[in-house]
Amino acid sequence: MMAQFHIRRAAVATALVCVALAMAGMAPPHMASARPLRTKIQPNDNSDNHNAGAQDAAAASASASDAGLPSLKDLDVDRIKAPSAIGAAGRPLTVQRVKAPSSLAAEAHANGKAKVDRIHGPDSDTDNSSSSNGKARRSLAVGAPPSKLKMNTLKDNAPTAFAELSELPPAAKKRAQDKLDKMDIPAVDGRTLHFGPDGEPYVADDFPVPPVLRERIEGEHGRGRRFLAANPPSSYGGNGLPIYHSRPGAPNTMVLDFDGHTTTSNNYWGAFSAHPFDPSNDGAAFSSYEQGQIALIWQRIAEDYAPFNIDVTTEPFVTQGPTNVHVLITRSMQTTGSAMPSSNAGGVAVLGVFGSSNYEYYSPALVYYDNLGDGYAPYVAEAASHEAGHNFGLNHDGYNGDAYASGFSGTTSANSWAPIMGASYDRAVTQFSNGDYSGATNTQDDVSIIGGQTGFAADEAGDTPATATSVTYTGSNDFKADGVISVRTDKDWWKVQLAGQGSISVYATPWYSSTDTPGNNLDIKLTVYDSNGTPIAVSNPSGSTDASVSLASLAAGSYYIEIDGVGDPAVLASDYGSLGQYRITGSVSTGSPPVTTARTTTTRTTTTTTTTPTATCVNDGYENNDAYTTATVLSANDVAVNAVICGGDVDWYRVPVCGGGTVSITVGFSHAVSDLDAVLYTQAGNSAASATSASDNEELSHTDTTGYDTLYYLAVYSYNDQSTAYGMIISVDCPTTTTTTTTTTTTRTTTTTTTTPTATCVNDGYENNDAYTTATVLSANDVAVNAVICGGDVDWYRVPVCGGGTVSITIGFSHAVSDLDAVLYTQAGNSAASATSASDNEQLSHTDTTGYDTLYYLAVYSYNDQSTAYDMSISTTVGAGTYFGILCSGEYDWFKVDVCRQGVVRARVALEEASAVSVKVGIHRSNGRPLQAERLHLEQLEGELVAEAPYEGPYFIKLKSTRRRSAPVYRLIISIEGCD
Repeated sequence: MMAQFHIRRAAVATALVCVALAMAGMAPPHMASARPLRTKIQPNDNSDNHNAGAQDAAAASASASDAGLPSLKDLDVDRIKAPSAIGAAGRPLTVQRVKAPSSLAAEAHANGKAKVDRIHGPDSDTDNSSSSNGKARRSLAVGAPPSKLKMNTLKDNAPTAFAELSELPPAAKKRAQDKLDKMDIPAVDGRTLHFGPDGEPYVADDFPVPPVLRERIEGEHGRGRRFLAANPPSSYGGNGLPIYHSRPGAPNTMVLDFDGHTTTSNNYWGAFSAHPFDPSNDGAAFSSYEQGQIALIWQRIAEDYAPFNIDVTTEPFVTQGPTNVHVLITRSMQTTGSAMPSSNAGGVAVLGVFGSSNYEYYSPALVYYDNLGDGYAPYVAEAASHEAGHNFGLNHDGYNGDAYASGFSGTTSANSWAPIMGASYDRAVTQFSNGDYSGATNTQDDVSIIGGQTGFAADEAGDTPATATSVTYTGSNDFKADGVISVRTDKDWWKVQLAGQGSISVYATPWYSSTDTPGNNLDIKLTVYDSNGTPIAVSNPSGSTDASVSLASLAAGSYYIEIDGVGDPAVLASDYGSLGQYRITGSVSTGSPPVTTARTTTTRTTTTTTTTPTATCVNDGYENNDAYTTATVLSANDVAVNAVICGGDVDWYRVPVCGGGTVSITVGFSHAVSDLDAVLYTQAGNSAASATSASDNEELSHTDTTGYDTLYYLAVYSYNDQSTAYGMIISVDCPTTTTTTTTTTTTRTTTTTTTTPTATCVNDGYENNDAYTTATVLSANDVAVNAVICGGDVDWYRVPVCGGGTVSITIGFSHAVSDLDAVLYTQAGNSAASATSASDNEQLSHTDTTGYDTLYYLAVYSYNDQSTAYDMSISTTVGAGTYFGILCSGEYDWFKVDVCRQGVVRARVALEEASAVSVKVGIHRSNGRPLQAERLHLEQLEGELVAEAPYEGPYFIKLKSTRRRSAPVYRLIISIEGCD
């Protein structure tokens, strides 16, 4: 079973140009669509809830979402906090086997945008680690080598270890002294170093982990169950333990022990009786929550050790040999109530004992989940990889005077970094390190130390065009490839064949965890070469570990894709630890795809398999309905005949249901051919009913509780990804109502009233926008004039906002006519701001915390269901920071910034490549008059404008391509000086 793989949308500059602050006549930037919450809103003034999970500035987090629409089978494509509705557009839907998911929304997570700084750093400003733009400078360690623990320094730097060594018998003391001289343990590690009864050193890791908000722990439940559904274990052991293997058959194993363990006095740690992994506190049998957490912990550790020839597994071994790592994940207290060894630590392990003949005596390495966020999967996994590293002989990676380097915050949620042998909790990218950062306390070659003992994973793709491996063609000209970058010099080459003149699109992504922080080790540089081996395109975006390339007008022939692990100069330039799993997906535009030759290969951390061509599945007449956005509309009492599910597809149907009606659905199929399941969702994206039996046919029904006519969404999918034909019958029973009328009165249950005809409400030009799915796109600085709200309708608008930008909205209306309210939602469906006053007009604003360009959804509605006309203006301001974009022919990109009086605004533009196109850059007053304007020729790949603001207020930075051609990707760095 492979480690779970996640495909994340790339931050493509051409699609996400920082919100073009459009002025009159300017086309709004292209923004990908999304789905926010759909409901008849009752105001919930909860403008700060979206940031309730924020950590400190170095590790801020917030619910967020990339652009795009969910696809049920692209499970956990990205990582976010789960909202309660469709709001997490762009995230895959969750199909769970045991119980239907509670929401169409999927989980994703993006840390808030944080400045690039050091988490641990000197108090003095003389460190010279910061550049003038506030970004921390990442340089190699310089100066004198870090001091080490030796016998003559042990008493001062490690008094506890010195006392323990002093009490040892002569033979054990000699062993301890020899080990100390050989292991080059950093002096700052003295506090964590200890000596056992025979003189072998061990480490008790007591670094305090960051706090975990309850909502993050609760979010793990759904993510774990989705992982189990998408990546079922090979089997289940005793008490329901899911059994996973990352590299079956490897000569080395790492057993993650979750079911408890007992030792005798003939053990390095002495006798103990350890609990099983039981964060639910419900006994030895593993609950569904615990099974999911075990799977998530396993996949993250499998990624850390993917470059090496070692099988990370949850399957217990009968006898531990010299090359079998044993990591016990347990509580800090024994079943007897006594403390485990070093029970206040997060983990404890003996140094450098892998491969020894008595390895079992020095085992297990101990990880105390109750000291790690009470079993929070990312923390437990990071600690387990760390403790296993100690068994291999790895020391701590520290920073200056700190034993544990907790790394560097990133410029985005995807590129914060920390060493595994430091304190890598809450960091996006975690890697084994050789101290390639300023202030490092340890320059051990971690990768060589582990690989020298285990060997490295087999290379599934050659390192040159001549040895390139063909990608696997999956039909319809699509292709994919999986691999592992195993050493620093490893560059994987893959061959793509273009049958005729056409185009090639390639997207490469590293493995990602489905939990809050990504946890990938690899940052990808993607290069495409022509048949002569000449590079024709390179993608290595800063701030993202993905890479993508699209090439058009290519001649027929062979092309090559090169995958290389790199660093991100904005955080850590070193590529030393940029190793791990990746996936390539792509397509060619013309001709039939070449036949993929079946071959046996070891890829990523997966089982060795042989590719067997499968029969082509022919789509039915209801296609394209593989996403809820293209769901086929079926009326009540429809019969779907000759429907076909193709492998991993999901067939979506929209079913109109009357208010209070009962919808009944029968799906007919043969379970022997394919195990079909079905889930019915409300229009708000919540699970209403599900059918997940393990037999022929599925039946489900639901009675509507909204009280008004609405749509439901039905998803039909194969649990085991097997194609099959199926039939479906849908019936809806509506309640009957009786209304007695005369020519002048309408009779209801208790009162008789005179009916007065009301004027017909005429829809405005922004309709149809009464649902978030049809929200009208408004660019920044748009003004909606002559808008009309009709009675109980909700008018929806989509507003693109720059990462870190502030959006301000004013709605003008007469409260005497209608009491309008408004709520602004994040793309994840969470309330970001609301305005619910009982007076004329409403104003609301919100500052984005995602750190990247995103969409917000604005809902305007009448609290008292009265129709009225209204006006609306939207203004978006960006802050200081870095923004990426591309200038299409004749296009302007505008950026609005607020500057204090006599403040200085700097606009530095860096162009990604040279061409004959020029870019004009200007800084303008709010009335459009320029303060500074300059044309930058692209032979000058970088230029800067500086202007002093004569008065306080908004200013505009304008970029324009000066010829009728598109310019390359640009990077705009805005800084503001002289303002508090």
